[in-house]
Parts: sequence; C-alpha cells; structure tokens
Amino acid sequence: METRIRVMGLEIDVLPEETLQSQVNEYLSNDYLNIVHIVSVDYVEEELSDEVRKAHAEADLILPGEKAVLSAHHGDVLEAGGMVVDCHSILNAIRKAEIAGKKVYYVMRNKSEAKGFYGLIQSSHLGIDCVGIYVEDGNMTEEALINDINTLLPDIVVVGLEKENQEKWILENRQKINAKLCVCIGGILPLIRGEILHVPKLFQLLHIDATYKKVRKLPNSHSLRSRIFKQKMADYNNKKQNED
Repeated sequence: METRIRVMGLEIDVLPEETLQSQVNEYLSNDYLNIVHIVSVDYVEEELSDEVRKAHAEADLILPGEKAVLSAHHGDVLEAGGMVVDCHSILNAIRKAEIAGKKVYYVMRNKSEAKGFYGLIQSSHLGIDCVGIYVEDGNMTEEALINDINTLLPDIVVVGLEKENQEKWILENRQKINAKLCVCIGGILPLIRGEILHVPKLFQLLHIDATYKKVRKLPNSHSLRSRIFKQKMADYNNKKQNED
C-alpha cells in the first residue's frame, strides 16, 4: 500500500514496485510532462531553499534513491514487502514497465557522469533508445538545449544536475519541454558512480580489484550512511522538541 512519509523537510513517496510500474506506464501515456525526483540522504535537509521546495511541491513523485533515507521507517521491512526503497528497486519496477522502444534524452552535469549512467542503463537492457545527451560543461545554450529536446521528441528526459541547479532548471523549463516523463537523478548520481567504479590498470595487474572497490565504496556504504543519517535525524528531532 502506497504512502507518503515526511523525512525532515521532505515528503517522500513509498509505494510497491507494481504501483510504480503502473504509474510509469500511465505517465508515458499522458500528453503532458510528469516529474519524478529520486533523492538521497544528501537531499534531505531541515532547511530547503524556496526553489527546491517549489520543485518538489510540483513533482508527481519523490522516490527514495537509497534505503538510508528510510532509516527511521524500517527500510529493510519495507524492502522485504516489495516496496520501492532505493534506485535498484526503482530500476526493477521500470524494467517491468512498457518502456521498450521509448526515446530518452539525458541532461547531465559532466561527461564522466553521463558516460557512467548511460553505461548503466545500457547494461540494464531496458530497450530504450538514447536520442541525445547534453552536459553542462558543453557549449550548448539553454535555449538551444530546449530546442534540441523538442526537435528529437523524447518520451523521457533524464536530468542529473547539481542540487539547486537541477530544481531551477525544472522550474524554468517544465512548461517548455515536449516530453511525457522527466526523471531527476542528481541526488543519487554519486552513489551510482560509486557502484560502477573503474579499477585502474595497476590494481588489476596486482590482482587487488576487490580490495580497491571495497575501499572506494566505504564512504557510500549503506550501513555508514544510515548511521550518519540516523544521527542527523536525532539532531533534527531534538531541535524541533526544543523549539516546541
């Protein structure tokens, strides 16, 4: 059963994978743009800017991109019940949706992240077609970007920009984009990059690939991020109690 929970200053949708699958199919059949934000603990703060709040208020769905976001809401239990708790369960639900043959345009902050995320999508065998990729460190103007998107007529626009920039871009361009679904992934890109690490050739030659990956992934480990976020939540709740 789907629900919406409040995590500090953000309302997050928690729903079964089957419901998300149906929702994606519905969005892709609409004749207007639907917005889905996928967030990490780095996006959940006590004080959000007005632009971020407005962008989130206008979103159709705000989904947890990592289980640590649900640390205070028994994320493991929710996962066992088939609920969407992280980017993996989101991908699993999308994989079952009717997206084969759909066209996708990527708006990313740099070439490295664009390459990594595109590779992840390709390896997931979703059957979608990339019709364009834009990176912020390129030379295309925003007006040219919107024209390029609308000329290529993608079904889905994936936006992976820095916090604030991403929300500002959505607010300014939502009414201009001729697509059916916009998925905002800026909040989870660092986590995704951590999972698709490239092992330098030296470490491969020394046969310590696994050790290299383990050390590099430590800062993004679920257990560590959950502990840090639980403390952050405790500090937030204590502050609220003192204010009351």
